[in-house]
Amino acid sequence: MKYLIFRIKEELFGIDIMRIVEILNPLDVHKVPELPDFIVGVISLRGDVIPLINLRKRFGIEDRAEKERVVIIRLNGEKVGIIVDSVTEIRDIPDDRIQRPSKLFKGFKAEFLTGIVEIESGEVVIIMDIDKVLTSEERVKLEKSRKKFSDKIINNKKGKGD
Repeated sequence: MKYLIFRIKEELFGIDIMRIVEILNPLDVHKVPELPDFIVGVISLRGDVIPLINLRKRFGIEDRAEKERVVIIRLNGEKVGIIVDSVTEIRDIPDDRIQRPSKLFKGFKAEFLTGIVEIESGEVVIIMDIDKVLTSEERVKLEKSRKKFSDKIINNKKGKGD
């Protein structure tokens, strides 16, 4: 299976390439109140309102990256942006090379992982379960805020045309 490999701090992560829509440079972010702090706001991209999840914040890393990239993914049929430090490559990783993380796995939150794999460079890639980055409650809040922001954009466009 092919994975998009990206970096957060010193760690490498992989997401199934079939979940990736596109990779962007950072865009203007519109803040949305009442969301968890790791959901930094939304962007408007070709008519779509896309929420942004800062994975550094989600993983409890407080410092900010010098450079960032936005990876647009599909999460439950919706487009969501994840902010990462950098995108390194697309890599084919056979399923039989991916090991389940041990129960003693420390570091990034284990519930976000499906496995780990060592690549040729000796580095370890953490394969993410992107569906578990948001809880059910966070998804509901996110959807409400997306709707509210979309309605605001539509109302602003109607007001300009009158």
